[in-house]
Amino acid sequence: MKIKIITTFICLLCYVGLCKSENYLQLSHVSGHPTDTVELSLSMNNSDDVVALQAMIPLHGQLLYLPNSCAMSSRGSTHYVSASVLNDTLRIYSYSMSLAPYSGNSGELLTFKLILKKEPATYTLPLCNLLLSSTTGSSLGVTSTAGSVTILAPKIALSSQNIDYGHVPIRSTYTRSVSIRNIGNEPLQISGITFNDNTLSTTATTQTIAAGGQTSVTIQYAPLVAGATTYRAVVHSNANVGDSVVSITADPFSVNELRPLAASGKTDSIITISLRMNNMDSIVGVHTNIILPNALSFVPNSFVVNEERSQGHFATAGMRGDTLVLVIADLENRPLQGGDGVVATFQLQLHGYGSYTLRLLQTILSNALGQNVLSAVYTSSVQIYSPSLSCSSSSNLGNTPVTETAYTTLPVRNNGNADLLINQVVFTDPNFSLITALPLTIPIRTSANLEIEYNGMQEGLHTTTMLVYSNDPNRMLVQVAVSAERYEPNYLSISADANQSAATSSVNIDLENYSAITALQMDVVYPKQHYTLSTNDVSVTNRGNGHLVTTSVQNDSTLRVLLLSMQNLPLNGNSGTVMHLNLHPIDSNDAGVYPLRLRNVITGGVDGIDRLSGWDSVVYIATRIIHDTTYITLHDTTYVPVHDTTYITLYDTAYVPVHDTTYITLYDTTYITQIDTVVQWQFDTTYITLYDTAYVPVHDTTYITLYDTIYITQIDTVVQWQFDTTYITVYDTITEPLIYYHLQVISDDISKGIAAGSGQFPEGTTVEIAAIPLEGYRFLTWSDGSTENPRTIELSNDMIFTAQFSTTRVEEHEESQWYLFAERGSFTVKGAQGRTISVYDVTGRLLHRFTNAPEILRCPISVSGSYLVRVDSGTARKVTVMSF
Repeated sequence: MKIKIITTFICLLCYVGLCKSENYLQLSHVSGHPTDTVELSLSMNNSDDVVALQAMIPLHGQLLYLPNSCAMSSRGSTHYVSASVLNDTLRIYSYSMSLAPYSGNSGELLTFKLILKKEPATYTLPLCNLLLSSTTGSSLGVTSTAGSVTILAPKIALSSQNIDYGHVPIRSTYTRSVSIRNIGNEPLQISGITFNDNTLSTTATTQTIAAGGQTSVTIQYAPLVAGATTYRAVVHSNANVGDSVVSITADPFSVNELRPLAASGKTDSIITISLRMNNMDSIVGVHTNIILPNALSFVPNSFVVNEERSQGHFATAGMRGDTLVLVIADLENRPLQGGDGVVATFQLQLHGYGSYTLRLLQTILSNALGQNVLSAVYTSSVQIYSPSLSCSSSSNLGNTPVTETAYTTLPVRNNGNADLLINQVVFTDPNFSLITALPLTIPIRTSANLEIEYNGMQEGLHTTTMLVYSNDPNRMLVQVAVSAERYEPNYLSISADANQSAATSSVNIDLENYSAITALQMDVVYPKQHYTLSTNDVSVTNRGNGHLVTTSVQNDSTLRVLLLSMQNLPLNGNSGTVMHLNLHPIDSNDAGVYPLRLRNVITGGVDGIDRLSGWDSVVYIATRIIHDTTYITLHDTTYVPVHDTTYITLYDTAYVPVHDTTYITLYDTTYITQIDTVVQWQFDTTYITLYDTAYVPVHDTTYITLYDTIYITQIDTVVQWQFDTTYITVYDTITEPLIYYHLQVISDDISKGIAAGSGQFPEGTTVEIAAIPLEGYRFLTWSDGSTENPRTIELSNDMIFTAQFSTTRVEEHEESQWYLFAERGSFTVKGAQGRTISVYDVTGRLLHRFTNAPEILRCPISVSGSYLVRVDSGTARKVTVMSF
């Protein structure tokens, strides 16, 4: 009968006819502890007449419905209610057989009770499949709000249920950590941790972990006996799930180890290798094999037992092919004493270079029962330190006269990790020899020069093989091809007084000859607009030995001259004038200097071979002076007329002496001759007027000395020297305050140090110093000139150190004048005798330092580039040099 009524009720609720009125149901919120019984109420606010309802509530597996606990309130006193659980869902039905509506329009409609399980959480209870029915059987519109049940309890969670200590030696203590979290919603009480073996322990005590909190517990393991085993750790707490168990596994073992200790030495030396044994068990015998590479050889009878560990044990060793066999034993089977330390040693002879590994093979550590209780073996290395010679395979002494000794240097570098010793150098040609004293030691990663000279007196190309013997095990003998080219110096030159004003200008043909010269031919090219030269204007000096001179006109400005001996006799002597030329000036209004040139010069020796090594191509001679004028003296007897187009030859000075009230105006077309090349000097102004002063104004009002200025001759080329503006020193004027600084790289050993840089720079600027410490140098100190409170910063290799120095005003700075000259292949410092000269590259890295310098210091260079030169701690100057 009940089933029929419920079925009818369900059919009634399923009648479709939705009303648009507002009806609202709400389930209450409750909380409690595990096993508690809580009561929830269902309230309804309705605007329609409701005669029946249906609701389904999920129980989440943690809530139990208390049977027969569902009851109607006074609003449904005439209604029936039923509640049951199906598939973990509470199903509630309420209805009236007479279709009477629930009384009232708001308030509690019914209640029911739930029993709480153990899992702490807040469980939301939505009203699912909710249906309301009207008096006509229509389905009413309805909204609802879910209720909730909170189970209050702590809950424990471990970061791991298993701990594995692995394969560990006995007699040591090992630790592992376990995190304990409280994932419940009430405090978790930890009352302790217990173990089932006394080798396990913890310092953890009772503690409380708040909801959502955690703590870490450390577990110590101190095994005393070898052998794999399993243990249990129990965490006691007030968690509803009870105690938590952690499984612990370990495989402790006895430590019985054998290892060779690392060693190193120089090539060809003998080193000692120690065998160290760390043992927990009693060891009565040792056996091991080591394969030796070719660079290592065993020293016979060198294998001995350490007396501190021996109880009468004997040691024996021998080679089996490339394998060294080592055995320690005792006839009475007594154990070796001690538990750690060197048990035996042996010696190895080192050859070659490099690093090698010693591996112990087929190793046995035997106990008294004959069991191998070895737990581990280890490897080690033998490092052989040796030098490594590096140099060029050839060297050339250039083309030099037989009257001079030819020199060159052969740079040799040691790229190894031990000192390089060059003990002998031999040349296959005895005319070549070594100047450098032997033996020569070259430290690690440094270079030195072998200085070679040649004194051969024969012309031509000469070659030899240079044999360099050293202690480089890989290149004990290095062969270098050395060559030198020689010539007999025979030089023809012309000379004349460049300021002759006489009616005849005399020109000398001079010959400096090493060889016997019997004949001479040349073409004399003269300026025909200003001079005449005829066949009668050539004469022979007393150097002629019965020689004849003949001339022939080649054209209107060229005269060919031939000097010869019919008996093939050589000229007398080896130096001096051999011929005179008389040039006759042509009257002209032009005043200046004009070139006389020699071309097609040929000499003849007694063997008919031309042995001329060089000649002057030009000499400058002056026309005679036509106009009377005022003269000013430049060099002793040199006179220059005062004209708008005056040409002045300046050789040694930048000063022009001017007499009394004589005025000379130099225009932009003024030419200054330096040695062999004419260079035009352009001034900033249209003209310069010289009064009673000894200085030539250059660029407005700045006065600078000759050597700080414009031109330097490199062989036959005039090169403009441009100073870096940082390094130009103005001696007479300080235009702005300067900052002094001094940098020094300091070693870990404070007794060592190298200068990293010093100088000056304008106030308020930042200086950037490239500090490249040498090996072992790690600290940089600097100060701002006062030397008080120097500052130190630790460096790493290739570090760029930038410092903003405090301003220190310098009222005046003067330094003794010194001069810097450049030529191809070298530069020269003059006027710094007795002082210290430092040479840097353009980054400020010190390349070389000369102490107690001579008056003239010549510095050869092998690499083209720019260099910084500084005298004492003064301002550095920049020089650019081309190598040969």
